[in-house]
Amino acid sequence: MKAADLDLLELLDLNPEIGSIKFKNRRMLLWDADAFGILRKELIDSLGLERARQILRRFGFANGYRDGLTTGDEVALGTDPFNDDSDGDGIADDKDPKPLEYNLPPSAGMGGQAGLKL
Repeated sequence: MKAADLDLLELLDLNPEIGSIKFKNRRMLLWDADAFGILRKELIDSLGLERARQILRRFGFANGYRDGLTTGDEVALGTDPFNDDSDGDGIADDKDPKPLEYNLPPSAGMGGQAGLKL
């Protein structure tokens, strides 16, 4: 998937009746920048600069690259940049040796093989 292939109107779902925003079927929040600035200031005032930075850094990471791959990496691999587990097998794309193939984890039995031998 190339950035030029993305159509924002296809990826965005606004539902004013229930007040929800979804982007690529993931629930999103829309924050006012001033409100976020107030939250940041309160964190710094309450917890100190270093602890506030740690919290905001983790928050930013969770908001962005949950799977540890850049959008460029995702495009090169053919994985979904808006989904940290493109094949839905419970293994994040950056940890999955085959991020486009559904793999059962070894703990699921049969050594991670999905097929049954008869």
